[in-house]
Amino acid sequence: MPDAPFDLPETALSTSGAEGRPHVLVLCFSPLARDARVLRQIDALLPRYEVTTCGYGPAPRAGAAHVRLPDGLTAWKLDRPAVMLRRFARAYWRQESVRAAAEALRGRQFDLILADDVETVPLALSLRPRFGVHADLHEYSPLLKENLPQWRLFVAPYMDWICRTAVARADAVTTVAAGIAEEYERRFGFDCRVITNAAPFREGSPTAPASPLRLVHSGAAMPDRELEVMIDAVQLRLDAGQDLQFDLYLTPNTPDYVAALRRRCAGSGGRIRVLDPVPHAELAEVLAGYDVGLFACPTTTFSLRHALPNKFFDYIQARLAIVISPSVEMERLLAAHDLGVVSEAMDAGSFAAALALLTPERVLRHKRAADAAAPLLSAEHETPKLLESLRRIEERARTHSPARAPLGRAAALRARSRDLPPLRRWPAIAQGLLLRSLPLDVPLARGAARAARRAPGSLGARAAFALAHAPLAAGEGAPLEVAAAVRQILRAADAQLRRGRDGSAAELFDLALQLAFHPSLQSGAGAPPLASDPGAFLAPFERSTVGRLMIERPDPELSAQPAPPDPSRPRRILVLSHDSWTFVRRVQEGLESRTAEAGGRRAEWRTFDVTSLPPAQRPSHRAIAGMRMAFSRRGLLAPVPSALAEQLEWADVVLIEWGTYPLAWFSLLDTARFGIETIARLHRFEAFTPYPMLTAFSRIDRLRFVSPAVRAQVERMAPRLAQCADVDVIRNVHDLSAFAPAKDADSPFTIVQIGWAPPVKDALFALDVLARLRAQDPRYRLLLLGAELPAVPETRHRDWAAQVRAGLDQAGAGAEVLGFRDDVPQILARAGFVLSSSRHEGTHESVAEGAAAGCVPVVRDWPDASAWGGAATIYPAQWIVEDAEEAAQRILAHRDPEALEAAGAAAREWMRAARDPDEIAREYERLLGLRD
Repeated sequence: MPDAPFDLPETALSTSGAEGRPHVLVLCFSPLARDARVLRQIDALLPRYEVTTCGYGPAPRAGAAHVRLPDGLTAWKLDRPAVMLRRFARAYWRQESVRAAAEALRGRQFDLILADDVETVPLALSLRPRFGVHADLHEYSPLLKENLPQWRLFVAPYMDWICRTAVARADAVTTVAAGIAEEYERRFGFDCRVITNAAPFREGSPTAPASPLRLVHSGAAMPDRELEVMIDAVQLRLDAGQDLQFDLYLTPNTPDYVAALRRRCAGSGGRIRVLDPVPHAELAEVLAGYDVGLFACPTTTFSLRHALPNKFFDYIQARLAIVISPSVEMERLLAAHDLGVVSEAMDAGSFAAALALLTPERVLRHKRAADAAAPLLSAEHETPKLLESLRRIEERARTHSPARAPLGRAAALRARSRDLPPLRRWPAIAQGLLLRSLPLDVPLARGAARAARRAPGSLGARAAFALAHAPLAAGEGAPLEVAAAVRQILRAADAQLRRGRDGSAAELFDLALQLAFHPSLQSGAGAPPLASDPGAFLAPFERSTVGRLMIERPDPELSAQPAPPDPSRPRRILVLSHDSWTFVRRVQEGLESRTAEAGGRRAEWRTFDVTSLPPAQRPSHRAIAGMRMAFSRRGLLAPVPSALAEQLEWADVVLIEWGTYPLAWFSLLDTARFGIETIARLHRFEAFTPYPMLTAFSRIDRLRFVSPAVRAQVERMAPRLAQCADVDVIRNVHDLSAFAPAKDADSPFTIVQIGWAPPVKDALFALDVLARLRAQDPRYRLLLLGAELPAVPETRHRDWAAQVRAGLDQAGAGAEVLGFRDDVPQILARAGFVLSSSRHEGTHESVAEGAAAGCVPVVRDWPDASAWGGAATIYPAQWIVEDAEEAAQRILAHRDPEALEAAGAAAREWMRAARDPDEIAREYERLLGLRD
């Protein structure tokens, strides 16, 4: 094959369309008859199109012509020298599967091509279908096997090349989940829509839960799925007396692993069984005989974090309640439709705790919710999106060009710039290239960007962004270089604003925010610039005309009073958030468990995940910058998306959890007609993002922070906070009843730290304290609970992680890494001290847990929060230490068991008074209008 990226010999090219119905090629390098997603696509296409399929194995459907690829070919056999030398085009066209498909399809004519997964897209483009190419991406390919070093070094850049040079040229792109679509759009700039792997709709109705409660899991038996977690969790609940039956239907991908799982189940007395798989056509009926579908999966890679598997939708069509471990995509749908329970973590103890919540009443509630959601979360709802996409491709092609070859990126930009004056065309093209996918790892491109940075106006500003952002993304950015780029971008934004180009000014302002608030600067191992010197950090924005407009200028006061409460029914509370629901669930469950006392009101709850909106309506940093510009300049608010409007019609109160983009976005929507009360709660994380600065606080009725220090920091960075009439601090809901002391002889020498692996937790401080203690007495030991250091740290954390590992090696037996545990109350009960070594916290709830268990708290005066009051705004001054030496001395002062017991009892008593659960619940009831 020639080395040009997408060219085949001329005999393979055709621009003439098929007669009659449009002719669609479904191209996929997999055994099509076993690929459920591709089969659903073919079934949707056959009634409307002439269909040809090309892939491995026999013909998948009788109504479609089939081009069968030779069975012995290797789909992923890359030319190693070509890949290592970055000759990606050569590597692609030399693949056996690509060469065979190209030869088999030579001379054939197609109107449309459905290219399944990234590796088929270059070939699809080279065939030049008359109307266009729809790329359907089944995974986020650049990170598909990110846990393998050889993938990251060699294959990931190759996949990145395909996405930049081929997928970006497709006429439409879809993928399986919202998070994957967002990452494709963020990384490569193309619009990526979502078509989930939803199962076909199945008629059915929810049945009453059985006794024992019937649990089920279906799927592949692969060790990296850690199926032991579910088995061990069920066994824990069986040991606790919960009446359960758990069946696993597993395909024997790894027979030895299946045998090991069967041995693990042997002690359950037949209550946990590993069964043979059933044919997929029969699976829905088999699943319908159960009550709860289980799925626990580690989130160690991007693909696993954003998994939205077939089984999730199979469970819904079977009308099952669902229990899952933390998972971004599944949590979105679970919360939006009230389908089940999410465990706190991916471990047996946390999953068992989730199973313990499955009362018959709750299971039936979730089964009924699955029944209500089944039509919406079905293939019948998803596959029309594919047909509509193909229709639009055909319509565009017929309207604009009867024989259109796909444009390269530069050609496409030239076409879009034709209406500009001649002297502005090439700058516009250059700007587009810089914004989309400038390959700065290539020296020539990097040199071109440096040259472009010296250009005046937007072109230079965008080049400055590209040059500063690339090393930040790799964890190698320098704050001084970033600051210079931010100033240049803001100057260009000011110039655009003076010319009346509000949209361009907002877009440039967004680029400046992206650099200044990049996570590698604000959440790395060092001090965040916003915390260490807020005046210097905010100065470029405060000196900029656009910055003052977007951040400082008071918002217009718009009169919109909430509707008076209706005493004849429960108060309707809509919780609006994204991804993380842990803290707000505690609030909801705590209030639901309370009986209505005198003066209290009942509540009905719903949740709305903003990431469930269609991509075009979903909040993004760029969209919010545009909305903020429209409101600041012209007082215009954005329309409410129809899916959200339906929920607002129902609600009395909207509770916005987390003050990141959901809060800023919602505050800039035109919600006046709904008569709702808007309440928001902000945590520590939001104070290191730009979203509080963009929020229209005048449109928030009540605002609560989790700590005074967080409030003080946000007050400094967001002047408009003063426009909110009701601002206060509210404590987190946290049930501490399980924590009680049970000290022993080792307690005076046992220190516990919960949460240590993230850089903000500063494990080096804890290890320094331990070294000082063991120099006095080698009996001291440090127990580290929670997530462990990643096997391959992010680039920006690599040096820090190496220092932590060296510190652990030096501590030897004195430091024990325990990982996630389900017996934290018992560990704290026997410990003498709970340590908080963090650089910054909001409340650090683990300190509260330790104090409740009678541990002596040793709380570092969190250095990145000290300017705002720090730990002293949450905990007593005697608990707080300035440095590692003072921490060690506080611990040594309590070596005597009597002194330790007295200090622990005092801490426990203080915590009991400060965290009275009834008092905190009443605070939330008053906040939400459930109590006067």
